[in-house]
Amino acid sequence: MSEQKVSSQENIPVDRLEEALTRIAFALDRQAQNRELERQKAAEGPDLQALAANLDAMCVRIRNIVGREGE
Repeated sequence: MSEQKVSSQENIPVDRLEEALTRIAFALDRQAQNRELERQKAAEGPDLQALAANLDAMCVRIRNIVGREGE
């Protein structure tokens, strides 16, 4: 019975190490996937609709400021 206790206690560090390595591998894989998504987004270029909407909003603000100063 004591042999079973010793062998199970010996496996605990091995199991913990294996779990840690699995978590590290998962994190590295996830990081690689995120990098690939960022590369794809960068290759696609900017969101033109959002850019156009922001430019329109900026033009409206400028017109409002210029209109106030002219009064």
